[in-house]
Amino acid sequence: MDSLHEFLRTRRSVRAFTDQPIGEETLNRILETACFAPSAYNHQPWRFAVLSGLPARQRLARALADDLRADLQAA
Repeated sequence: MDSLHEFLRTRRSVRAFTDQPIGEETLNRILETACFAPSAYNHQPWRFAVLSGLPARQRLARALADDLRADLQAA
């Protein structure tokens, strides 16, 4: 239990990533664990998309930037 508390208290947001792939087993374990995160009304409406290639990640980044820009202009 102490190791869990230590982990939760020392977690950090990641702002820089490497291009090294994550093993499928590791990725599946991460996604399975993420499904247990708390949510409003305990609905767990999680949806995950795994993007393994740079072009897909770049398209997602552009789409998110476009949505953010539109939201900021609408405010």
